[in-house]
Amino acid sequence: MHRLVEGESRRNRLELTIKRRIAIRPSISLTSFEEKASGTSAEQRKYKRSHGTSGAYAIFTTADEGTILGQIMDISLGGAGVRYISTRAVGKGYSNVKICGTNGGVMHLERVSCKVVYDTELPDICLKTLQTRRCGVEFSQLPEEFRARLEQFIKHYTIGDL
Repeated sequence: MHRLVEGESRRNRLELTIKRRIAIRPSISLTSFEEKASGTSAEQRKYKRSHGTSGAYAIFTTADEGTILGQIMDISLGGAGVRYISTRAVGKGYSNVKICGTNGGVMHLERVSCKVVYDTELPDICLKTLQTRRCGVEFSQLPEEFRARLEQFIKHYTIGDL
């Protein structure tokens, strides 16, 4: 276990804890869990989903918590499943998200219009007020240029289909 250097701030300890939890937690398939949470079955999906790599991230900006970084667990042209650690839910409704890829180069898509269709706490060991959560976002009204960039992102930052 990592020993904290004396004088290290609480924020640094919190950031280290979050990074460890995201890094060491295995990628698990939550397809049935997601279907229950969102009310959508695999047969109802319009686009084929792919597993996100360890370098595929979504960044939400909220008024309450500022920036929330999450790992993209799966993604398609229709939306994404994102796992994140926070003190509260991103919340349902319309939003914008930034999508980033960092494996073998950097790619990002700014201000992707989306709707958070579900947001739920995952069963996990919690650290007082921190929760591991998963949300599903549905992309809405993608311009053709953005759609082409999203296809490139999916090609470079995913592995295998669900």
